[in-house]
Amino acid sequence: SAIAEGGHEVASHSFTHRFSNTVPKEELFQELDKTAALIAGVAARPTLFRPPGGGYNDNLVRELKQHGYTTVLWSVDPRDWERRSPAQISSFVIEKAAPGAIVLLHEGECAAGTPEAVAKIIDTLRSQGYEFVTVSELLQYYEVRD
Repeated sequence: SAIAEGGHEVASHSFTHRFSNTVPKEELFQELDKTAALIAGVAARPTLFRPPGGGYNDNLVRELKQHGYTTVLWSVDPRDWERRSPAQISSFVIEKAAPGAIVLLHEGECAAGTPEAVAKIIDTLRSQGYEFVTVSELLQYYEVRD
């Protein structure tokens, strides 16, 4: 796909968006397999998983790891899905940005202000010396430093 070819990383976020820590594990892993198969049709099979709503627990993270997934959350959430304006979204992210930050953003009608906000976020943070990397690149940085 154009997204993967553009150097972007595609991860899994589930198929139905149910909170992962409330779904029977067998159903969750069937859902992840279904999602991975669809993603694999257009990009590399995902190895990263962001649980919907941040719903996870330590046991689930261990089981996800056994199934080949690294669980990833976020550190900056401007709650763009609450129909916030581009200015609200961008100012929040710019204020909260820090080295190693993972910004949670959405797409779709509920986050209509996000595309405009992203342009300002990228331009502003780059001008402040930030570099944008994939989550896997970020995780490799932290693994090397440990």
